[in-house]
Amino acid sequence: MAGKLLIIGTPIGNLADLGQRALAGLAEVDIIACEEPNETKKLFYHYQIPFPKRFIKCNDGNEKGSANGILKLLERGETVGLCSSAGMPGISDPGYRVLSTALENSIEIDIIPGPSALTTALVGSGLASSSHLFLGFPPRRPVRQAKLLEQEKKSQHTLIFYLSPRHIKEFLSLAQEVLGDRDGCVAKDLTKQYQQFFRGKLSEILLTLGEEAFRGEAVVLIAGFDKRKKAEEEEEHPFNRLPIPRRG
Repeated sequence: MAGKLLIIGTPIGNLADLGQRALAGLAEVDIIACEEPNETKKLFYHYQIPFPKRFIKCNDGNEKGSANGILKLLERGETVGLCSSAGMPGISDPGYRVLSTALENSIEIDIIPGPSALTTALVGSGLASSSHLFLGFPPRRPVRQAKLLEQEKKSQHTLIFYLSPRHIKEFLSLAQEVLGDRDGCVAKDLTKQYQQFFRGKLSEILLTLGEEAFRGEAVVLIAGFDKRKKAEEEEEHPFNRLPIPRRG
């Protein structure tokens, strides 16, 4: 009889955010597949959960191979818990290949939801949350970043990105150049003691950040295109609609 795959959401900062179902799931599984065993073991130490038979690595570099190995364990009847180092597996973290491989092979799946930087930042940003577009980590090269932003220039959804600390200010400057000086938010150290939200126009956020030091990943949110506001601005400045005279 095949085993079961548990997708377990884990805290993004504050260990007290681990839910009762997640605690029970971690205690139930035979094997934990996770990005970094030493990080996941902190939960076991903190909550005094007995260790499973094995911890195995499943990260961006080896997920394809890990998915096949995890499938074999599941087919042998093992119960496997899949965790990322923080948050929900599969949301800009390893997990998609493992989950899809299990589903393709009719393995029983159970999802134990947990904290997410995406939803935490969106709610705390003060930006429209009813319609949003999560774009994960943007491309590394500024040229490709600019192309992505240009593609979403007329999108009316709140745009959400994950960024590493050293790229935040450059990305905000580029976003202001491509999208205009829209409302935005940068959320850092979510659920931790020094959690911060930087809200305002992109230009204001850049000024506020100044020499701010960042650790870990941050969430960057940018207001969507506002057709009504654009129309009002054009109404205030009717010369913007005047045709450009042709020469000759």
